[in-house]
Amino acid sequence: MSKTTTIGVVLGVVGAAAATAAPINSQAYPRAADIGAGPGFAAAVDRDGPIVYSAPPITADGFFSDGAAGQFYGQMIADNFTLTNNTTVSGVNWWGSSENYFLSDYTNFDAFSVMVLDGNFDVVYTENFSTVETNPVATGQLNSSGGIQFFQSVKFSQTFDLLGGTEYWLAIGSINGAADGDAWIWSTAAGDGLIASDQFDGSGFVVFPDESDTAFEIQGVPTPGAASLFAVAGLVMARRRR
Repeated sequence: MSKTTTIGVVLGVVGAAAATAAPINSQAYPRAADIGAGPGFAAAVDRDGPIVYSAPPITADGFFSDGAAGQFYGQMIADNFTLTNNTTVSGVNWWGSSENYFLSDYTNFDAFSVMVLDGNFDVVYTENFSTVETNPVATGQLNSSGGIQFFQSVKFSQTFDLLGGTEYWLAIGSINGAADGDAWIWSTAAGDGLIASDQFDGSGFVVFPDESDTAFEIQGVPTPGAASLFAVAGLVMARRRR
């Protein structure tokens, strides 16, 4: 049993027939097939907040995304986002799954690489997290190959500021124990149809229009006013218990 992939086509479930896709910038990338989403698709997962940008999943399938060179699909996916206001960012949430080539869960994923880039794809912030540190929680959904979808959430080691009304990109990829084992799939979301792919060939990220978006959220830092309200609410609740 062996996995196969062809650069320049859109992939369905591994082993299924591939459909050709129009090349963009003379590059293309592997992709897992889309599936429909039922009611409550992203239910029963906790979100750390406040959430300043949200693109929840509409399918459990999406794009294969690697956090390091030398893995099977050889690509890291990034998706663009724009915040309404200047924001201090504290972390991110996202949804993904295993392709279920060998295993339906996250056993093959040692860590995840998370990068925030500016509009020129210069790194604003980057940090690697062990898979345990991403706090994966099964959502109850499966992708079309039977891989379990997980909701993941991390807090960055330090906060940083992003400008409102400015395009940024979020890139996430798995760092795998077995390079030719199960790959990670970043779940699909609705959006503007722009994603980017770094194929680790020295060319950096290349933008692809007219595609699906990826499922993630950006966490901000509570404002002092909001923190004060939380404190007051806690004091009121404590008094009621007495």
